[in-house]
Amino acid sequence: MYNISQTSIKASSLTLKSICMSSFIFFSSLSNAEQWYQVELIVFEIVEPIGTEQSPIKFVPTGDFWPGTENEFMQPAENSTLLDSANKLKNSPLYHLHYHQSWQQPIKTKSHAKSINIESANEMVLGQISLHKATYLHVTLDIQLNSTYPQENASPNIEGVPKPYLAQTRRIRSKKLHFFDHPNMGVLLKLSPVESPINDQESLIPPAQYSSIISRNISFTSLIPTFTIFSTSDIDIKLSDSPAARLTTKAQQA
Repeated sequence: MYNISQTSIKASSLTLKSICMSSFIFFSSLSNAEQWYQVELIVFEIVEPIGTEQSPIKFVPTGDFWPGTENEFMQPAENSTLLDSANKLKNSPLYHLHYHQSWQQPIKTKSHAKSINIESANEMVLGQISLHKATYLHVTLDIQLNSTYPQENASPNIEGVPKPYLAQTRRIRSKKLHFFDHPNMGVLLKLSPVESPINDQESLIPPAQYSSIISRNISFTSLIPTFTIFSTSDIDIKLSDSPAARLTTKAQQA
């Protein structure tokens, strides 16, 4: 009669299941990798506004990060997609271009979204922008203009000085130019999908660690004592629906 260790069979089954689970976790993390976007934003002032609009709030909220920050949430980027628009605004006597900035970031769900501070070098523009995803992409803008030209009926900011304020939330699409209108200012926004600038994101299992997991699982079988089988012709291997093969032996009389 042939003596085959059930412990060895169970250990092999456990090893295969562990390898399958490790593979599932690794490839699931790949499929859940977040899409990154290049965000390019322009804020300009209208020299001769056609009207006034009362501010819905009286202070400018503070964002979580500044353009130029380098971390797992955002990376700096060069202006590239709105250069023509910026040049036209600069050359027009009807507008004053105050802010033009770009950065790269993943767009998370609303509960995990981070806001980016907006502040022009000439201190004419102050505010923040927040991007999040649901079924569609969404943007929330809060921008205050320290207008050179006094405006009637503009709500005071926290210091009590009347200043135009733009506050909008809108559904947006990538690769499309979006315009946000206000009697005293305008905002141009464009999102372009890009590859993640961060290699081996923290949400992924590094390949070296993944290989180590597989190696440990495979080497686990070397700890199980082996048993001698006298004749392979007396062993039938049958495949089942389970991850491991089911090994059946035929007992024969001497």
